[in-house]
Amino acid sequence: MILVDAGDCFFSTPTKKAPTKAEEIQELRKGRTVLNAYNFMGYQALGIGPADLQLGISTLKDFEREANFPFLCANLVDKETKNPIFKPYLIVEAGGIKFGLYSVMMVLLNETYANRVLVNAELLDPEKVSRDLALELSKSCDVVIALSHLNVDTNEKLLDSNPGIDALIDPLSRSGSKNIWIAENEYLVLRNGTPVLRIDGQGSRVGVFEMYFKKGEKKFADYRVVDGALEPHIMRHPEMTQLVEEFERGRLQPFPIKFDTRKPRIFEDFMGQEGCASCHAEQAAFWKGTKHANTFATLEKTGDQARTDCVGCHTLGYGVGYASAQLVGKFKEVQCESCHTSKPDHASNPKSVRLGVVQEETCWGCHNPEITKKQFQYSDAMMKASCPKIKK
Repeated sequence: MILVDAGDCFFSTPTKKAPTKAEEIQELRKGRTVLNAYNFMGYQALGIGPADLQLGISTLKDFEREANFPFLCANLVDKETKNPIFKPYLIVEAGGIKFGLYSVMMVLLNETYANRVLVNAELLDPEKVSRDLALELSKSCDVVIALSHLNVDTNEKLLDSNPGIDALIDPLSRSGSKNIWIAENEYLVLRNGTPVLRIDGQGSRVGVFEMYFKKGEKKFADYRVVDGALEPHIMRHPEMTQLVEEFERGRLQPFPIKFDTRKPRIFEDFMGQEGCASCHAEQAAFWKGTKHANTFATLEKTGDQARTDCVGCHTLGYGVGYASAQLVGKFKEVQCESCHTSKPDHASNPKSVRLGVVQEETCWGCHNPEITKKQFQYSDAMMKASCPKIKK
């Protein structure tokens, strides 16, 4: 897996005037939260967009020094030397395939904004830089992916000239103005046979581009695009929740929180349905008669038990308790903690450490019509799924 962001991820909308000190602190807090989260998740590359320059190039360089991954931009250069200020490209190997990733940024910036943030720097013609770099990368890489933070018409011209780009991530920008929400039929479009990939902004969705290779071949023979809504959450990861809580408390986070991305960030302290049943036998018996107790079995029946876009809603804690769909083990089925959250200290101190009360938003993570293609009535569902009340 290669995890990337095409840019405009740290700060708010670019402003002509420099932020006030209070605004700058808020922007830094937001940016650090994102950076810590990206380090945590193991991002491998970040393209730069115009909004990432909001606090100046020096601040962005500070962020890069604290990141566990490079920032990419091939056409942002030092005005005097013409050398790239950030790394222009990155070559990554995954599954025996050599991927060339590069990024370019649009030059269509407000003049006042550009004068404020591009001190001693300038943006070269992104179309020429992109064409030359993609052609060069195609000679040494099997697959070239462009994080092309340009306008739609410029990206279309790039692909019309066919410089060796195999897939392009596009911000869907017109005249510098980007759509936050993107129509479903625009997540993937083809330009001269090349996939152009887009996804909604502001952290609302994640896009997955799956490439399929024939044995012994280095170019993908087929592909699939999956878009995933990140709200409402299926399950919050404890450490990621801590990052968000620190931000909401108004604190200036450590810069950065250190994570070893080589190790899986797995939360191991689930009690599991058997652990819950040791104290709540009546509730466990009721659960076994609900559809929640047989959700993984439905995947096994259709052969979808290894699909990453399915197992999250048919098991307990995918990505939190286990990371490989092939190793689901004890996490099969929608268990107690799927709905009530996980608090391992509850078993030893149930009166003080209370589990979460199921609310409507708890259910929508999985029973979302956008995912299931079925309507969901919370009140009707609760009548079928609510366990007997615990006797005091």
